[in-house]
Amino acid sequence: MRSSRDSSSRSAVTPLVDLFVRRSGIASTSAWRVMEELVERLRREAASSSALSLERFLKVRNVIEKRVDPEITCDGFIEPIGAEFVKGFRLVLNGNRPSVRQRFTIAHEICHTFFYEIVPELKFRSHPTDSYEEALCNHGAAALLMPAEDVIANSRAKDISIATLEDLGRRYEVSIEAAFLRLRALRLWDCELTVWHRMKSGAFVVDRIHSWLKADWRWVNTSVPDRAWSSKSPIVGRAFVYYDATDGYCVAKPIFFQVARKGESLIAIWGRKPLSSAKRLPTLFEKPELTRPRRRGMPLH
Repeated sequence: MRSSRDSSSRSAVTPLVDLFVRRSGIASTSAWRVMEELVERLRREAASSSALSLERFLKVRNVIEKRVDPEITCDGFIEPIGAEFVKGFRLVLNGNRPSVRQRFTIAHEICHTFFYEIVPELKFRSHPTDSYEEALCNHGAAALLMPAEDVIANSRAKDISIATLEDLGRRYEVSIEAAFLRLRALRLWDCELTVWHRMKSGAFVVDRIHSWLKADWRWVNTSVPDRAWSSKSPIVGRAFVYYDATDGYCVAKPIFFQVARKGESLIAIWGRKPLSSAKRLPTLFEKPELTRPRRRGMPLH
């Protein structure tokens, strides 16, 4: 089952993942590198440099049955047909999900088959969801849908912008969030992406965030999201964002941003340096600045 977990997540190594890495036959102790290499091997075995069609990958990974069930409450899942890898798998998809989400789910579930093949004694029996395995399958899905060399060739000279994410999303038939995470995993971009939801009151709250810190970020200048909401084009500028820490302090940082309305959401990319060129990567993974103590609800100056 697909998880919403960020593919760059670094969970504690679990027994399943430990065996997966040690038995993979790949000379790396990094589970992330192992998954990338397994995906590359799959690409070679399927004799396909493109991931626009996933049927050949399904065939190679012994997924012999695929059906759509709009009644399931998740994106999809894969289940073994028998008690051995050679018996094959059944893939079940939620047909109500957008096509790009279904594609990512298919790629994600393909990656689960590596675990069934390499660690069968744990996978072919009742077991709880392993969050590390889920994160690795997200990572592998992105690698399968967006081959590293092609992503590098088609993004290195482009601006760090929402328009670039949209271009890559169309090229690989993925969401802009998936494109963003792939760029960051390849260390081509070093910035943060947030998705904001507009409340009935008109206020904006963080819906999803892809960054090193999962915080309830807020705009110091609330006119920024308001202007982006009513604008037909992305707005750019400099601003402060902040969140209230549990100890009563306010953590704030200055950012350069680009924000655009997409449907009923706002998409924001931000960094500590201007986002105008991919050759000047923002340095974001620094400790946020700790501002003076303040009580919750007190305004920033």
